[in-house]
Amino acid sequence: MRQIAWEEQTKRAAIEAQRQAALTRIEAPRLLLSGYMACTFDERGATLDRMFDAFGTAQASRDTGSMQTLTATASWSEPFEQPCP
Repeated sequence: MRQIAWEEQTKRAAIEAQRQAALTRIEAPRLLLSGYMACTFDERGATLDRMFDAFGTAQASRDTGSMQTLTATASWSEPFEQPCP
């Protein structure tokens, strides 16, 4: 009976070691992707803030040319068009 218990305990330890190794292999790409996405969305948010500020200024001054330009600019923007540094 002790032999079976020892074998099962050894199997559980091996499974846990494999689990930890797999988690370690996954962690680095996860951190890289998470950092990239955070940077991309921070940059995108700042760009949108500037665009809406400019649009508000153009609207307040009734500058329809600037509003049309800003609207056209917003329509071609892609969320991942520029890489993060």
